[in-house]
Amino acid sequence: MVPLTVLFLLVILAFAVGSAVTLGLVLYAASRRPRPPLPPNARDAWPPSLALPPSPQVPSSARPGPGYPAYNPTNFLSPGDRERIFVLLRAGKKIHAIKLYREVTGAGLREAKDAVEYLERYQ
Repeated sequence: MVPLTVLFLLVILAFAVGSAVTLGLVLYAASRRPRPPLPPNARDAWPPSLALPPSPQVPSSARPGPGYPAYNPTNFLSPGDRERIFVLLRAGKKIHAIKLYREVTGAGLREAKDAVEYLERYQ
Protein backbone atom coordinates (compact mmCIF):
# COMPACT_ATOMS: atom_id res chain seq x y z
CA MET A 1 0.00 0.00 0.00
CA VAL A 2 1.29 3.48 -0.93
CA PRO A 3 1.74 5.82 2.01
CA LEU A 4 -0.62 8.78 2.10
CA THR A 5 2.20 11.37 1.79
CA VAL A 6 3.47 9.81 -1.44
CA LEU A 7 -0.03 9.84 -2.87
CA PHE A 8 -0.45 13.47 -1.82
CA LEU A 9 2.86 14.43 -3.49
CA LEU A 10 1.82 12.65 -6.70
CA VAL A 11 -1.45 14.62 -6.80
CA ILE A 12 0.42 17.90 -6.31
CA LEU A 13 2.95 16.95 -9.01
CA ALA A 14 0.17 16.08 -11.45
CA PHE A 15 -1.56 19.41 -10.75
CA ALA A 16 1.71 21.33 -11.28
CA VAL A 17 2.45 19.57 -14.56
CA GLY A 18 -1.10 20.14 -15.80
CA SER A 19 -0.92 23.83 -14.89
CA ALA A 20 2.43 24.24 -16.63
CA VAL A 21 1.16 22.56 -19.79
CA THR A 22 -2.00 24.69 -19.79
CA LEU A 23 0.00 27.89 -19.31
CA GLY A 24 2.35 26.89 -22.12
CA LEU A 25 -0.56 26.28 -24.49
CA VAL A 26 -2.19 29.59 -23.62
CA LEU A 27 1.04 31.51 -24.17
CA TYR A 28 1.66 29.69 -27.45
CA ALA A 29 -1.85 30.50 -28.70
CA ALA A 30 -1.47 34.15 -27.68
CA SER A 31 1.83 34.45 -29.53
CA ARG A 32 0.31 33.04 -32.73
CA ARG A 33 -2.67 35.43 -32.77
CA PRO A 34 -2.21 38.34 -35.19
CA ARG A 35 -2.19 41.75 -33.54
CA PRO A 36 -4.18 44.63 -34.99
CA PRO A 37 -2.07 47.36 -36.59
CA LEU A 38 -1.52 50.57 -34.65
CA PRO A 39 -3.23 53.69 -35.95
CA PRO A 40 -0.93 56.24 -37.59
CA ASN A 41 1.02 58.36 -35.12
CA ALA A 42 -0.24 56.26 -32.18
CA ARG A 43 3.18 56.26 -30.56
CA ASP A 44 3.33 60.06 -30.64
CA ALA A 45 -0.01 60.48 -28.89
CA TRP A 46 0.44 57.97 -26.06
CA PRO A 47 -0.22 58.55 -23.21
CA PRO A 48 -2.92 61.05 -24.12
CA SER A 49 -2.13 63.34 -21.19
CA LEU A 50 1.34 63.97 -22.63
CA ALA A 51 0.21 64.60 -26.19
CA LEU A 52 1.13 68.16 -27.06
CA PRO A 53 -0.41 70.37 -29.73
CA PRO A 54 1.62 70.43 -32.94
CA SER A 55 4.31 73.06 -32.86
CA PRO A 56 4.92 75.41 -35.79
CA GLN A 57 7.83 74.56 -38.04
CA VAL A 58 10.96 76.41 -37.01
CA PRO A 59 13.92 76.78 -39.36
CA SER A 60 16.76 74.46 -38.37
CA SER A 61 19.08 77.41 -37.80
CA ALA A 62 16.71 78.77 -35.11
CA ARG A 63 16.13 75.47 -33.31
CA PRO A 64 17.69 75.06 -29.88
CA GLY A 65 20.44 72.54 -29.22
CA PRO A 66 19.99 68.92 -28.16
CA GLY A 67 19.89 69.73 -24.43
CA TYR A 68 16.97 72.12 -24.84
CA PRO A 69 13.45 70.66 -24.39
CA ALA A 70 11.15 70.49 -27.40
CA TYR A 71 8.24 72.31 -25.75
CA ASN A 72 7.68 75.22 -23.44
CA PRO A 73 5.37 74.50 -20.47
CA THR A 74 4.65 78.22 -20.04
CA ASN A 75 2.38 77.95 -23.10
CA PHE A 76 -0.19 76.33 -20.81
CA LEU A 77 -0.08 79.13 -18.19
CA SER A 78 -1.63 82.56 -18.03
CA PRO A 79 0.83 85.44 -17.42
CA GLY A 80 -0.39 85.83 -13.83
CA ASP A 81 0.05 82.13 -13.02
CA ARG A 82 3.46 82.13 -14.67
CA GLU A 83 4.57 85.05 -12.50
CA ARG A 84 3.23 83.35 -9.34
CA ILE A 85 5.29 80.25 -10.16
CA PHE A 86 8.40 82.35 -10.76
CA VAL A 87 7.88 84.11 -7.42
CA LEU A 88 7.69 80.75 -5.67
CA LEU A 89 10.82 79.52 -7.47
CA ARG A 90 12.75 82.67 -6.54
CA ALA A 91 11.69 82.14 -2.92
CA GLY A 92 13.06 78.56 -3.06
CA LYS A 93 9.61 76.95 -2.76
CA LYS A 94 9.84 74.47 -5.60
CA ILE A 95 7.27 72.05 -4.13
CA HIS A 96 4.71 74.85 -3.82
CA ALA A 97 5.44 75.84 -7.43
CA ILE A 98 4.79 72.25 -8.55
CA LYS A 99 1.51 72.19 -6.61
CA LEU A 100 0.45 75.47 -8.19
CA TYR A 101 1.31 74.23 -11.69
CA ARG A 102 -0.77 71.08 -11.06
CA GLU A 103 -3.75 73.12 -9.84
CA VAL A 104 -3.64 75.49 -12.79
CA THR A 105 -3.04 72.99 -15.60
CA GLY A 106 -4.42 69.72 -14.21
CA ALA A 107 -1.13 68.01 -15.06
CA GLY A 108 0.16 64.92 -13.30
CA LEU A 109 2.90 65.03 -10.70
CA ARG A 110 5.71 63.95 -13.04
CA GLU A 111 4.67 66.31 -15.81
CA ALA A 112 4.33 69.22 -13.36
CA LYS A 113 7.74 68.48 -11.83
CA ASP A 114 9.39 68.39 -15.26
CA ALA A 115 7.64 71.63 -16.27
CA VAL A 116 8.69 73.49 -13.13
CA GLU A 117 12.27 72.26 -13.48
CA TYR A 118 12.18 73.45 -17.08
CA LEU A 119 10.98 76.88 -15.93
CA GLU A 120 13.66 76.95 -13.25
CA ARG A 121 16.40 76.04 -15.71
CA TYR A 122 15.49 77.92 -18.90
CA GLN A 123 13.53 81.00 -17.81
